[in-house]
Amino acid sequence: MSTTDYKTVLIVDDDRLTLDGLRKHVPWSELGLCVLGTAENGLEALSKIREAVVKPRIVMTDMYMPEMDGFTFIQELKKEEPDIRIIILSGYEEFENARQVMRFGVQHFLLKPANVQEIEFVLREVVQEIDIEQEENKIKDTYIQQFIDNFPRIKDSFFRELLVTRYKREEISPEKLQLLGLEPDPRLIVASVQLVRPHFLGRDQERHWQLLKFAAGNIMNEIINDGIGSSSDLLVQTVDFTDEIFVAILMSAQEIDLEETVVSLSSRILDKILLYLKISAVVGVGKPKQGLDQIIDSYLESQEALETAEYNELNQVYKATDIVEKGSLQALHYPLTYIQQIHEALDKQDLAMFLEYWQLINEQLDAQRLPLYMLQTIYISVLSSMLLAHRTADPEQSTEYEMSRMLQELYQQPTAMLLKQWMDDFIDSWKAGYAAGQQSNYLVKQVKEWVLKNYCEQVAFQEIAQSLYVSRAYLSHLFKRVTGETFTQYLMHYRIDKAAELLRTKQYMIYEVSVMVGYQNPTYFSQIFKSVVGCSPTDYVNRRN
Repeated sequence: MSTTDYKTVLIVDDDRLTLDGLRKHVPWSELGLCVLGTAENGLEALSKIREAVVKPRIVMTDMYMPEMDGFTFIQELKKEEPDIRIIILSGYEEFENARQVMRFGVQHFLLKPANVQEIEFVLREVVQEIDIEQEENKIKDTYIQQFIDNFPRIKDSFFRELLVTRYKREEISPEKLQLLGLEPDPRLIVASVQLVRPHFLGRDQERHWQLLKFAAGNIMNEIINDGIGSSSDLLVQTVDFTDEIFVAILMSAQEIDLEETVVSLSSRILDKILLYLKISAVVGVGKPKQGLDQIIDSYLESQEALETAEYNELNQVYKATDIVEKGSLQALHYPLTYIQQIHEALDKQDLAMFLEYWQLINEQLDAQRLPLYMLQTIYISVLSSMLLAHRTADPEQSTEYEMSRMLQELYQQPTAMLLKQWMDDFIDSWKAGYAAGQQSNYLVKQVKEWVLKNYCEQVAFQEIAQSLYVSRAYLSHLFKRVTGETFTQYLMHYRIDKAAELLRTKQYMIYEVSVMVGYQNPTYFSQIFKSVVGCSPTDYVNRRN
């Protein structure tokens, strides 16, 4: 580390022994710090700071000093150099007075006599605060530059529209492509990066979440830019798509393995987000396509791949090509057989059979991507049977499901994707009223009991579903609806709760706790622990000492 990399410190104290002791015994260089100088009172310190070409980043000061005491010195210093971090090193008699300077933003105090370990701990905290502030300032500067630059906004809007609207190739304006510097018919692939909001960040901490999300977007862009470098063969457009999802579109006119490239970049993005931000994420990768009009197809495939993460591990990349290779259902133009079986299931009031066939229909529709008018026909048929079954099961609530209202809402959905989402939401609501939650609560309870008995091992969601004689996809959807979490999130939170319980006993090392709760990699365990609890396992134990 060169001298320019060190953060500078000014020590202010009228006790020469204290000054000499601090300079001699504190491992400044190991902390990334360099003592710029010393002063024996506030007046001398202010003079040195004003004359210095390079201002100190940290000032460590006593409170009781001649000519100008610490309180006055801090007050004047904050007026002139508000960004300098201040650490108060004071005797017990002055400690209560020292606390008055908290209104100037001073948050770090050391009570004399302080040992070297205590001083090191506080200095490390201050250095970390400075580093975080630098990174946040860098993020803010990047955001401001992007905000005032109109061209990226136009480009972002263009790709966002391609992600949600299906265009024919001839409908995409050549003039707009020329303006944006885009090829009309590139090879492309889409990846969706979904962040997992930490459990401890409630809706009342939305600002904190948005800062984390913004930082994640910057990490994603930096890794992509570093990965493609100055290559003219690749063009990447990233879109901040929803509250939890970023979309990356890779395009190339050359014969490049786009899937291999995007998987490699995605893996690095996941690693860095978990390492630096301590939050989990998953990536879904669509299939390679040809032409900008195919962006929407690759995007929808990436969303399907993301669904795999609901019953697998977080911090992984899932490819649509893998899902297709493992699929066994044959696509149908019109799922007439399943619709007839749905009618029979509803006639028998067999909710489990209905949900099973509904899931099969959904899989068929996802694979086929039927047009809007055909989906409307299928859903109207199913809705009619659902309404009749609901009236039979609970006549008192039948007014909530009037066919006229349902048809009006159904025809208001402008796209096939939105119609499918509306239908799924409607069935979720209908199930709750029809089944009174009995079957749902039983299955969810069985899943939780399975976790209770097996959380310290590798838990396979597929095995749980098979043991309960339901499909994996249905059980995953049911578990999330009842608990508000995916199975993976629930398992992660359960394991971390158990880990915290074990750590509180202070009978085990951190690596032992990691294995005891099902994580074989202690480093990965520590990262996951911080993403859930908000602090590392070491800090968690230290807080309880």
